[in-house]
Amino acid sequence: MQNILIENSGVSTSISNIVRAGWPRKVFNSRNFTMRNSDILHGGIGACGQTFGLLGFWGANGAHGAVANYTFENLFLDNWYSLVQLEQQEPALEGFTFRNIWELDQPPLAPSTISGQIKDVVFDNIKVGQHRASGNADLPLVVSGGAAPVQFVDQHGPIARFSVDPPVFGPGQDVTFTAPPQTGARYTWLFGDGTQAHGARVHHRFPDALGTELNGENGAGRFRVLLQVKDQQDQQDWASQGLTAVSRWHDAVSAVGPTVPGLTFQIYPGSWTQLPNLVDEHWVFAGEAPNLQANAQGFTRYAVSWDGLLDIPADGGYTFDLMARDGARLVIDGLEVAKTGPPFAQVCGAPGNAMRFDRGSLGLRAGKHRLHLEGLHSLSDGAPQLLWEGPGLPLAEVPPAAYSHPRQDIVKQGPANKE
Repeated sequence: MQNILIENSGVSTSISNIVRAGWPRKVFNSRNFTMRNSDILHGGIGACGQTFGLLGFWGANGAHGAVANYTFENLFLDNWYSLVQLEQQEPALEGFTFRNIWELDQPPLAPSTISGQIKDVVFDNIKVGQHRASGNADLPLVVSGGAAPVQFVDQHGPIARFSVDPPVFGPGQDVTFTAPPQTGARYTWLFGDGTQAHGARVHHRFPDALGTELNGENGAGRFRVLLQVKDQQDQQDWASQGLTAVSRWHDAVSAVGPTVPGLTFQIYPGSWTQLPNLVDEHWVFAGEAPNLQANAQGFTRYAVSWDGLLDIPADGGYTFDLMARDGARLVIDGLEVAKTGPPFAQVCGAPGNAMRFDRGSLGLRAGKHRLHLEGLHSLSDGAPQLLWEGPGLPLAEVPPAAYSHPRQDIVKQGPANKE
């Protein structure tokens, strides 16, 4: 296979890579593949032996061949799983360039990996939201098995980034968007509510608190704002950021008394295929953990609930991203904020379930808020992951320092009282 060009396309896959090249025990020779100027609407979910990504090359179990010169350029990734999965045992893969890959409004659900006889991999302007990857940890990317280090190219060409003032706002309030001025540059803003504007500095009023996906039922909606910057040579860059408009505020808990770090948890043994309604179940023992961890004391199939307080640093619209393989549910101040979909089995004999994702937004006052999170552990390893972002707080995993619970004796065994 050689001299393949895919461009100006909309591409989607339900269960696979966008591009698959190479297969275990097969001979595969290929060169000069280009995919550019296209939108990836859905990037697959899970794994088929190898985790799915924009590009999957699975050269395992004696697979071999000469493969060189693959280019992926000017691509949007939406509802994506991972960026790249490259594995080759013999003889080598070389010349893979990823340039201007704009990963929109969602964290990666699985790490990228490069392993084996692979060299000359270049990442040139890979962006997640407004953040440009400058090293392996930013993707994240794991390089192993003798693969050469990846080259991250320094910034060049037009630069898309912007600031928002005020960072906390409600429907109808004037919001100023400012991009750094660049000589001869053209700026196009898409506000996620069907409107757009032009210029380095613009004003906008969001009409409601429903958000781009019309899911602001808890009084706060997340809008996906995009900025395109083009220079005089029509080179382009994009930046995206989710912003939350708040129409209803939730106050912090008052008079909680002394607290200690971490969360309490309860273990519910059972062989459920998806997350049950734990109100109808009984826990058998409980404990404390610094974050979303739990000692199941030997049980391999169980549900777990965590309870405690979440410390919100400042008034604002906060978005919470929840990821889990077997199922999870997040409740803050008694409101369901996110619930991942039912378990989705990986294919081709890959063990466990795929990572599922959901998010929700709330307008929260500074201080401590009640947190309840449930997760199922049936076929997959690992606890749920909870990320947050808000004013002055970039998307990141909620740190252990944000968790606490009232100082009290923890009942270690016994049936749970129903809520």
